[in-house]
Parts: sequence; structure tokens; C-alpha cells
Amino acid sequence: MEASLALTGGSARVVTIVHPDEAARSGVHFSGGGGDWDFAGALAEASALHATGFGLRLPVHRMYPLADAAAAMAESESGHVRGKVVLVVG
Repeated sequence: MEASLALTGGSARVVTIVHPDEAARSGVHFSGGGGDWDFAGALAEASALHATGFGLRLPVHRMYPLADAAAAMAESESGHVRGKVVLVVG
């Protein structure tokens, strides 16, 4: 979160889907997929599935270094990607 805040110059242009409590402390918008989502329940369910050996696959369309974030965003917005567009930090 700190890197995102430093990179954008503040909380106005940062959105997270991961840490609702940290988002609130930092003044960052949290997007959890809508309504009264049960984050703890979803995490418990995912953990139980993982413990049974259930595999989760996320197809990756392309990986970009953080310096190429603008190109990654443009490709993502093109609507022609199949899989996740990943930014690699570090």
C-alpha cells in the first residue's frame, strides 16, 4: 500500500481489493465486490478448499514490469486479454 501511495502521490488514485482495514487507515478506497461481503467467511472457505487439495488456477495473459504500468493498463482496457495482466514489482 505504501508503494502505491508513494507512486501516485496520495490516496485519491489508489484502490485496493485486499486490505479493507488498511485502506480505511490510509484513506484509500476499498472495493470488495459489493455489498456486505463476508471477507472472513470467504477466506475460511478458500482455506478449507486449499486444505483438500483443490487447485485454483489464474491464467496470466502477460506480465509487465512496474515501469510499464501504462502499457499494461492500455492492454487491459483494450478488452482483448484472456487472463490476468500482472504488474511485477521489484
